[in-house]
Order: sequence, then C-alpha cells, then structure tokens
Amino acid sequence: MIQQKRLERFLTIVAIAALFFWSFRAFAAINTPDLNSDRAIHILMAADLQLPQDLYYWGQNRLGSIVPILAAGLLTVLPISPVLAVSLVQYLLLLIGYVCFASLFKHNLSKIILAFVWFLPLPEFIELLYTGQPYAAQLAFLGLAVVLLNRLLTSSAKLNTGSKHAFIVAIVFCLTVSLWASDFTIITIGLLIVFTLYKTHSPIKIDIDKGGGKWHFSFDFSPELITTGITAVLGLSFIVFAKIATSSGGYSGSLFNFNSPTQIGEVAIRLTTSFARTLAFQHPSTSIFN
Repeated sequence: MIQQKRLERFLTIVAIAALFFWSFRAFAAINTPDLNSDRAIHILMAADLQLPQDLYYWGQNRLGSIVPILAAGLLTVLPISPVLAVSLVQYLLLLIGYVCFASLFKHNLSKIILAFVWFLPLPEFIELLYTGQPYAAQLAFLGLAVVLLNRLLTSSAKLNTGSKHAFIVAIVFCLTVSLWASDFTIITIGLLIVFTLYKTHSPIKIDIDKGGGKWHFSFDFSPELITTGITAVLGLSFIVFAKIATSSGGYSGSLFNFNSPTQIGEVAIRLTTSFARTLAFQHPSTSIFN
C-alpha cells in the first residue's frame, strides 16, 4: 500500500513536470514566436532597470514590475540574456503559484488537472503564461498568502505568539506584493478578510440593550489585529510610493484611477461568459471537430 502511494506520487510529479516543461518550451518568452512589443517590455525593463521609476510597467501606474526586477537581479549573478532571465522568472512564479494552490488539493488527480489548466490553459486564458501580464506574479504571491493563512488558521492553537505575528506579517507582505502586481487583488483581499472573520471572530462587538433598544458597539484591539494593521499600513505606503515614483518618472494620469462601474461590469460579464463557455465546451478551441 505504501509503495503504491509512493508510485502514484512519483507519477504525479512526473506528469506535472512534463506539463511544466512542455508549457515552458511552447510559451516562454525565449521560445514563443508570438513575442510582441507589449510582452517584450518586461525584457527591456530587465535589461535597463531604473528604480524607483520602474516600480510599475513603463508609462503606467499599474502592473507592478515584479518580473523585470527579479530578472534584473538574476542578470547580476548569471551571464544570461535578458529574455532568458525574464522567461525563467516568469515560469518560476507560475510554478510557485501552482505549488501553492495545488497543496490545497488532497488527490493526485486533482493536482494533475490543475496543472493542465495552469500550464496549458485554453486560448481565452493563455495570458496567464505571457510576460507583460501581471497574473503570474499576482497568483504566486496570492497563493503564498492563502497557504500561509490556511496554516495559521488550522494550526493557530499550536503556534506561539511570535510565530502567529510572523505568519501575519508574511501574509500581509504577500498580499501587498500581489496588490502591487495587480490592483484587482483588492477583491480577493476583501474575500479573504470575510473568510478569516468567519473562521475566527469579528473584532467588532455589538450589544443590544433590550430595555432601551440601544445598540452598543465596541472594538477589540487584539495584538494580532494591531500587527495586521501596522503591516497593512506599511504595505499600502509602499504602493503609494511606487505610484508617486511612477508619476515623477513621466506618468501624467491619476495615481489611483480605477475602472468605472460600467467597465468593471463589462469585464465581469466577459470573464463569466468565457468561464461558462469553457465549462460547456462551447469555445471553438475545445471542440473535438476542429
């Protein structure tokens, strides 16, 4: 029985590794024939990184430059080309994100299916693999935050005070980096906050005076909440600094310009439609007759 489980685990790792290297061979910037100007910007940034102006994608105040910054660091220690450095960093982040989310699955088959979806996505979701897009870095650090949060919630009783605070700092740090990569991480952060409050307890206490009909509110400033707040303020301060540095480097738009409700609705409808068509095998690329 033990040998069978070891064999299944070994075959699972082999299958995942094959999908990973297949994806790298087909879609990495150094290998793909579809490298356009948008996707090449990260390569140019890695070759000539200017900080702090380049904390965001050239000429913008969004899409944090995590890939080119890490690639630039790689170029300082390895004699490789910028396009290879960006390719390696991009796929390292993809691998980190996959490992984090796959660790939440118990069955090997589920992990293999996730690997297919992650490393060989359908054309409508292929942007996940491309440079110039924030998704690899965003999901890598979001996955790290989810794994750390899951560990904190499931093992809280076994952790000492110092370890709890270390977990909180690490979680907020990862969420900050993910938010730096993409402003839309704010939606996931909101969901994680609601989930955490549901699993633990809300710091807001509400008491109702039945006699007088008055509501009394109180707030529990626990040490963990204080650590979360301080770390979050530091993280948001970095985001503001990065946007200001981008503005001083030549960006002339609003520092905190989010999409309008109409634009957000259009994106949500498009994503929902694509997801539903994919599940129903209605996308042309999923048809067995094409």
